[in-house]
Amino acid sequence: MAANYEIPLQNTAGYYAYSLADQLVLFNSNNASLCVLSEFAAWLFLSLDAGYSASCLKQELIAKQVNIEGFDETLDELTRLLQSDAGSTSYKNEYTELVTPAKTDMTDLPRVFSVSLLGNTFHVYTPCTRLKKYFMDIAVPAHAESESAKPRGDFHITIEESGDGYELRCNTALITKIPDYSHIMPILMDNLQILAYQFSDYLLSVHSAMLAYRGKGIILPGISGSGKSTLALSLQHKGYRCFSDEIAVISATEKLMPLPLPVAIKSGSWKIIRNTYPEIDTQPIWYRQDGRRLKYIFLPDQKTHPGTRYTAVPLEYIIFPYYNEQAKDYELVQCNSLDTLHALTQAGYQIKDSLTRHKVEKILQLVAKTPAYHLSYSSLEQAHQAIKEITS
Repeated sequence: MAANYEIPLQNTAGYYAYSLADQLVLFNSNNASLCVLSEFAAWLFLSLDAGYSASCLKQELIAKQVNIEGFDETLDELTRLLQSDAGSTSYKNEYTELVTPAKTDMTDLPRVFSVSLLGNTFHVYTPCTRLKKYFMDIAVPAHAESESAKPRGDFHITIEESGDGYELRCNTALITKIPDYSHIMPILMDNLQILAYQFSDYLLSVHSAMLAYRGKGIILPGISGSGKSTLALSLQHKGYRCFSDEIAVISATEKLMPLPLPVAIKSGSWKIIRNTYPEIDTQPIWYRQDGRRLKYIFLPDQKTHPGTRYTAVPLEYIIFPYYNEQAKDYELVQCNSLDTLHALTQAGYQIKDSLTRHKVEKILQLVAKTPAYHLSYSSLEQAHQAIKEITS
């Protein structure tokens, strides 16, 4: 179907029902949760909302000789659903002490990196010699503008040694402690994204790579290990522009909002991208808190044109990539809108503030009208061919 539509409810306060791919999607505004009901559960829910009692509905099914197995279990499930009113967790303003940007430079430390994220500029400073050298090696540093120029950005992040590791601060407020040098980059990149989200207005974000091709936006959502980062990085040399390898941010106007941070490449992909990005061999290894090993690469635009302004582009395609080394050829399957919503959730739904009725309706409209595909492939060449088929 081209779009979803709301189903008016009569007696169930705080709930909103929508039809998506001929199934009922229910939004509970009491706890900002979204769920999809089975066909039978949807019938039961709408019948109860219309004022019919559960006993009358059960008797009607028996009279019509309909199998009522599972009736009581479904009724119990709906009862639990309707009684759930616990408030949802909101990450909006996670760092409440950082509600406004800084008007002036807040440190005398050397500046090693700057980036514009979702409308705000973040400057990173550190006295750590190893970290300063790392940024000098991996990309053109921000202070290439002028050593004497005062930063014009909004937020100033410092990384300094403390007694038991390192401290990451923003505008002098402590954000987090870093236990070891080898964790600095993953923690820094994660917190840059959190801070950027906090001070931006957007529709939703998904665990996904995002790209632009001839003015059209593409997202590649996937769980960790699905190959989306490696695929996104390889497409950079095929005429695509990579906006992010990790998080896709979609604005209220349904445009992709670039996050021009260095691309994190997990250890399993180092050999795969070596021919295209030989610098991967000389980059140091960083560790996430869960032990995963990463190396970072700045994209070509970031290295040759530091401070490049990326233009937001409308979202045109959603492609769920899955690397399958056993596949003989690529397999491309178009998704309906409900499959798309489910797959986005499976990939990792990253929205940082509570769902609202308005946001839910816009999200459902977005997935209903945006072409989406599942892509299985065993080589980057296969994936490139499939994506070219979709976008052309």
